[in-house]
Amino acid sequence: MKTFIDVKNHYFVKTHLSVELDLSSAEYDKRNITCSPPKIAVFRKPNDPDCWLAKLKLELTHAADGTKSLYTGELLNAGEFRLSPEVPEKDRHDYVIQSTGAILYSAMREWVATLTARSLHGMVELPTFDSRSFLPPKPKPPEPPPAPPESKEKRKRPKK
Repeated sequence: MKTFIDVKNHYFVKTHLSVELDLSSAEYDKRNITCSPPKIAVFRKPNDPDCWLAKLKLELTHAADGTKSLYTGELLNAGEFRLSPEVPEKDRHDYVIQSTGAILYSAMREWVATLTARSLHGMVELPTFDSRSFLPPKPKPPEPPPAPPESKEKRKRPKK
């Protein structure tokens, strides 16, 4: 099967998970895991226009309302990817961001599940993300100009 992107390699640059030991029974029952939105950066290799490098960072934190998470920490995953020359130039950057983000995040989900499977609070599965969420926000289209005010005078119909 033909693919438009191939993984040359990927690896974890940083994996740090801490087990929260001081949970109330209510916090434990919530099974809370709070993730910051993953941050991705992609770079095109200057000497090879079809080769891209990508890094994805994810932080696990306590909830904004103060609820403690079962685990906290930081993960950084990186990889090298080969993009098919068939992908049009105008689409390449967005295609790489979406695809590499999905591939690297999937590896992070697997890694966290593996690391937590035999930990104090048991296995945790990170939430899934729509791969379009890795794309930077598109600029909003300009607002349409306001409609001209309607005349209060009645228009006369042309005579036949």
